[in-house]
Order: sequence, then C-alpha cells, then structure tokens
Amino acid sequence: MKTGTKKLLATIVTLIIVLGWTVAIKGVGPIKSISKQMKYGLDINGGVYVLLQADTKAKGSDLAKLMDQTKNVLENRVNAMGISEATVSVEGTNKVRVEMPGVDDADSAIKQIGKTAQLRFLLADGTQIMSGNDIKDAAFSTDQSNGGYKITMDFTSAGSDKFARATERTSRGSVTSTLKNADGTPVDAQSIIIMLDNKVISAPTAKSAINSRSCEITRPGGFSKEEASQTSSLIRGGALPASLSEVNSSVETATIGANALVKSVKAGVIGLGLVFLIMLVAYGLLGFIADLALSLYVLIVLEIMATLGAVLTLPGIAGIILSIGMAVDSNVIIFTRIREELSKGKSVRAAVDSGFKSALSTVVDAQTTTLIASIVLYLIGTTAVKGFALTLMIGTVCSIFTAVIITQLYVTLLADSKRFGHNKFFGIREDGTPKFKIKRQFNFVANRKKFYALSLCVIMIGIACAGFKGFNYGIDFTGGTTIQLEMGKKVDINEVKQTIAKHKLDPQIVYAGAGNTQVVIKTIKALKADKRQDVINTIDAKYHLKKGAVLSSEEFGPTVGKELRHNAVKSILIATFCMLIYQVQI
Repeated sequence: MKTGTKKLLATIVTLIIVLGWTVAIKGVGPIKSISKQMKYGLDINGGVYVLLQADTKAKGSDLAKLMDQTKNVLENRVNAMGISEATVSVEGTNKVRVEMPGVDDADSAIKQIGKTAQLRFLLADGTQIMSGNDIKDAAFSTDQSNGGYKITMDFTSAGSDKFARATERTSRGSVTSTLKNADGTPVDAQSIIIMLDNKVISAPTAKSAINSRSCEITRPGGFSKEEASQTSSLIRGGALPASLSEVNSSVETATIGANALVKSVKAGVIGLGLVFLIMLVAYGLLGFIADLALSLYVLIVLEIMATLGAVLTLPGIAGIILSIGMAVDSNVIIFTRIREELSKGKSVRAAVDSGFKSALSTVVDAQTTTLIASIVLYLIGTTAVKGFALTLMIGTVCSIFTAVIITQLYVTLLADSKRFGHNKFFGIREDGTPKFKIKRQFNFVANRKKFYALSLCVIMIGIACAGFKGFNYGIDFTGGTTIQLEMGKKVDINEVKQTIAKHKLDPQIVYAGAGNTQVVIKTIKALKADKRQDVINTIDAKYHLKKGAVLSSEEFGPTVGKELRHNAVKSILIATFCMLIYQVQI
C-alpha cells in the first residue's frame, strides 16, 4: 500500500474515532447518544424476572413444541398486563424465563401471569366443555345495565360451537350440579364455571342458549374495574399446555441497578485510563497508537451492541472490561516483537514488518482460544452468563481487527516517516536497548524442569483441596435466597435476626450501602416470591420500611443451583477440550 493511501486511511480512522466518540457521548441531531441507544438488562433498569420449569414428561420434538406453546401463552398474558418491553424466552429444554421491566412486586406479577395456571371451562357437573385455546379474545367495558364493568369474550369457530352446545344444556336444565362454592353450597346448575389453576375466577349463569361468536359476563352491581381487567386478561392469556413451577425469581429496583451501572462504568473508565497511561509511559509514541486503536475498539464494541439491540447487563460490562485488557495485550505482544527485531540491529521498517509477522500467530491463537471459551459459555450458560459471553465474543473479534489492522496501519505509517521512523520513537535507544524494561528476568526455558515440577505441585494441591475440602459454593450454585433492604438508618443485625426468627431461615445478615443503612439477608433456603414477601412484611411491621425499600430480592431453587454447577463443569471441560484440539491442529 502506498504511503499516500495509508495517510488518507489513517486520517479517516482518526476522524472516525474523534467524531464517533463525540456522537456516542453527546448524540447529534436524530442520532442518540450511545447510553440512550443501548438496551439494559433488569439488573440495571430494575424489574422482575422469573424462571419457570414445565412439569412434563414430553421429550424431543414434543417437548420443544410444548415449550414453544408455553412461551406464546405467557407472552399473551404478559402483554395483557400492559408491561412494555417484557420478554419471554425458552431457557434450556424445559424452562421459560419471563422478564418484566419496571415491575417491583414479584409475587403479584408471578401470580398474574399464571405460575401454574391452566384455564378450563366446566359445567356444574364437572364436565370440561372448553379450554383457553377456544378463546380468541377477552376484554372488559362499562356495564350500562348493572353498573360497574362487564367482561366480554370472543370465541374461536370451534369454541363458539362448544359454548353453544354447553349453554343449550344449561338452559334445558339437564345439568346436575355436583360442584360446590367456597362456602360449601352447590354451584348453580346453569353456571359455566371458568377455572384457572383449579381456582374459580368466574361462574356466570347461562339461562338461555348462546349461539354466537361472543358473549358477556355480567352480575348485579357489575365487576370492579380491577377485577374485570384481571379476569379478562387471565381469560385472554389462554391455557398453558403444562403446569409450571417457579425455580428462580428475582426483583431488582432501578435504584440499585443504576448505582451498579455507575460504579461499573466508573471502574471501566478508571481501568481504561490506567491502561492508556501505562502504554504511553512504557511505549511512548507506539503507546499513543495503541491508545488510538483501543479507543476505536471500545467504540466499535459499543456501537455493535447498540445496533444489534443486544441487552447490556452487569456481567456484560465485565466482559467488555476484560476484553479491553485482552485487546491491549495484543498490542503489547506486537510492540515487544518489534522491539526485539530493533534490538537485533534491523531497520525500523524491517523490524515493523518482522514484528507484525511473528506476532500475528500468537495474537490470533490467543484470541481464538478466548473466542472458543466465550462461544461455549454462550451456548451452555444461563442468561446472565450469555451476556458476559456475548460481549466477550464481540470484543475478541474486534480486538483482532484493531490490533492487527488498525495498529499496523498507524505503525507502518510511523515507520515510513522520515521524522518519526527512528529507534527512539519506538522505545529503543541508539545502542539498541529498550528505554522501558523490567530488569528482573525469569529464565523459564533454562529452568523448565523446575517450573514443570512447581506447576505440577500447584495442580496436585488444587486437586487435593477440591477433592477433600470441596468448594465453597455461592447461593446461585447451592440454591437459596437473597434479600437486600434499605432500612433508612443503621439497625442492629441481631435484632433483625430476632425479628425474622419465626421464619426459621438461619440467615446470614450483613450491612451494605453508604452508612450501613442497608441489610443483605442470605439463607440457603429457597423462598418463593410469596414467602419472600412474608419475610419482608415481617421486617416492615417492625421497622416501618419506606416505599422502594426492597432493593433486590432473589431466589435460586436447588434445581437451578444443581444445573448451574453441572453447566459450569461442562463448560470448563468442553472449552478445555476444544482449546486442546485447536492447539494440536496448529
């Protein structure tokens, strides 16, 4: 490539970096800043997520079809609740993950979407006449005749026929009531009983045959708006093809998520600043080039995530920060190779060509093995792990581009320059010695047998400790519950333990937050959303918590913990095996 072309490309890249960061930080016209373009996960924006497991014996394609149907039904129910940007996704083979941004009451949200709900329509004698699949739509509106609100239902073609036959039976009086109301009295023989998860949500009477694609549910005095809205949304949601049980749920407030985001970004900026400074001190003008390439790298990663609509989570931010370190590591390898060539007495231009050529395989191999690990994590890991793996994958690919292509463009242009194409601008004195060098050296090759023995000892000690003592697993691996509360003031931890003693949690309670005004309660007991709410209510009765005091509340069921441990081991083994295969092939 001619020098003039290189200068033009370098100028364009520099302008892209400057203008790109200006737009990314401030936004220009219709283009929003990167912070406003980015989609954030529940751990940042706050909200509720629940992981539900299908209780079914279906396998293979039947299970896949069942889970897809379950996902569609839950999507209908969540949409009926009016929650914006809620997502429902199948996780693993028999689990469904529901994320509801902005919701702060996990218990009511889980109940509303129908934790184990199946919708059925029965006659008073217990005969099932319809299911939720026969309902096309349900809504509510003002009841002009009775006051309050009424519920309207639209049937499918098949549902209309079934409902007509059922109401014809009730109108003839040919149904004998065998079911009973909650107070023990017999159900009206002309009732059409609507049951959700074996619980009656409505039991309207049909005194005449209804041969129509729609009907109305009314009662004297009408329904309240809340009751009509909830009942219609449950009917509209349809029937689940299998019962679901809660295995993991969490609620995060936007406050704690925002604080975590600010701290994570601050840590990333400080880390990036230190990397910039170290590269400048250690490599001079080469370090400045590395900083330019690194700036472009971070910009590309963020823009790709925003363009793809990828959800940025706290683990994802950790992945970006880790990939920054890996990106600068590639530059360090390249610059070290160039210095080695200069120390041998080669010209700057020849040293740059040889340095990039010899470093290329090392850089590509290092990034490829990382890419293998991140792909395995993405395929096997949970949603949180996928967020980390995705940013790591994007970062790994981008780092190869910026380290090999962009850095090479600037460095070769520098080497061709009459003004800067000298050893001193590449961190080498005129006598061929590096300006910045760690004097302490370890001769690993000459003492390789000693280091082999040392490595083997460390490995054996690690295996022995793992085998005899075992691992100290966190709650996400063992199963358990974490609740974080803002108490408004520093309280006595022992007093908090006494307050919730009746729940028999055997908890570990620690302080958190500025001034220790927050408490974090951890227990190895996996508490469902309603049980966690009971604990919170007990504390509220004692300390009179303010609104928004529940900063986070999370439960890991033992099944999830076991699966996480299994997947962690599987990921390590598969990634290690793939890396070994890659190394053997090269």
